[in-house]
Amino acid sequence: MRRAMAATALTFAALLLPSVPARAQSGPPHLTSTQLLAQERRWNGKTVVFEGEVVGSPFLRGRLTWVTVSDGNAIGVLLPASQAAKVRAFGSYSEHGDMVAVTGVFWRTDPAEGGETDIVGRSIRILKPGYPVDHPTDPVMWWTGGALAVLASGLWLLLRRQTQRAAAAKNAD
Repeated sequence: MRRAMAATALTFAALLLPSVPARAQSGPPHLTSTQLLAQERRWNGKTVVFEGEVVGSPFLRGRLTWVTVSDGNAIGVLLPASQAAKVRAFGSYSEHGDMVAVTGVFWRTDPAEGGETDIVGRSIRILKPGYPVDHPTDPVMWWTGGALAVLASGLWLLLRRQTQRAAAAKNAD
C-alpha cells in the first residue's frame, strides 16, 4: 500500500514539476497582446516584453519609428530609429516579417500619442529573421479559370448573335 501511494505521489510530482519555473522570472513580464488588452489598466505605464511578427511598413518620425508588431492582434510600437533599423523583414503577402521581442512601456492611452494604445519601446531583439513566402498556384485553378473564360466568351457571342438577329428581324418588318 505504501509503495502504491509513493508511486502515485512520484507520478504527480513528475507531472507537476515541469510547470514550476526553475527560477523566478527576472526583468519585465513577457505578455501577449491578449493579456495586455484584457488587463490594460493593470499594465498601463508598466515595462513589458511583447513578442510577435513585424508587419506592414515602418513609419519614420524624426528620431523615432513606428512599427506594427502582431501576435494575432497588432500593436503599434514606437522605437528609436536606431533600434527599428535592426528589423530587416516586414510581414506582407509575399514575406513573413522578423519575429521580435520588444521591451518597452505599454500605454493603454498614450498621452504623448493622442490616446493611442501602444508600446513605447526601448529595445527590440530579433528572435527569428523573416523569410519569403511562396504561394504556389494549382494548375487545376488555371485550367478551370481558362475553361470558364472560354465558356463566358461563347455565351456572350451567342447572346450577341441572337440580339443582332432579333434587331434585324424587327427592322425587316
